[in-house]
Amino acid sequence: MKGCLIVVGILGLVCVILGVVVVFKWKGWAAKAATLVANQAITSSGLPPAQQAQLTGEIQKLADDFQSGRLTTADLQRVMRGVADGPLIPAAAVLAARQKYLEPSDMSSAEKAAAIRSLQRYARGVFEKKIPTGSVQTVIEPVAAPTERGNRQVQKDADGNEIVLVQIGQPHLQFKDQATRAEIDLFVALAKQVADDARIPDESFEPDWGLELKKVIAAALKGP
Repeated sequence: MKGCLIVVGILGLVCVILGVVVVFKWKGWAAKAATLVANQAITSSGLPPAQQAQLTGEIQKLADDFQSGRLTTADLQRVMRGVADGPLIPAAAVLAARQKYLEPSDMSSAEKAAAIRSLQRYARGVFEKKIPTGSVQTVIEPVAAPTERGNRQVQKDADGNEIVLVQIGQPHLQFKDQATRAEIDLFVALAKQVADDARIPDESFEPDWGLELKKVIAAALKGP
């Protein structure tokens, strides 16, 4: 999911995020890999340019500080826990579906606007912890497919170094490359029903993800 990949660069530095492992031999490679994966995801996220720039800057700073020794693995582990245990990833992932499925769909303008609002309301509920993050798996199931254990992806950085992403642990769901209109409609309907049940206001929700990520990082590095 693009929403998850937005923050994968941070968590890749300490090896684990949602069942994905990034394997490297030293800090320099880890930092390069983290920024490569994250920047690719951010570029295709559909976020406003200013938010893309802020996200990229935050991830690059973490990578640079880790490579230089200003941040330790323990510091990054705290960041990992702060991001992975919080609502930022699932909320961002749900909103990322707007770019992947809703914008290119054959929905009418009115249908598209209603669908976008349903996803915004659901994401807001998750982000504000009024809706359990565990519900995301159920809500996205119509447009998702399980990954396979041991699944490998190989990418290269600007210097030609290979970056290997390996799926470990139990299979989890990720967005399908393509979904039918019926699947998209069911996904939106599930999100709306959960948002309705949680009495989430019928209002737009477009957070500044760069700012929210910055807050999570600052809180994690500040410590208890």
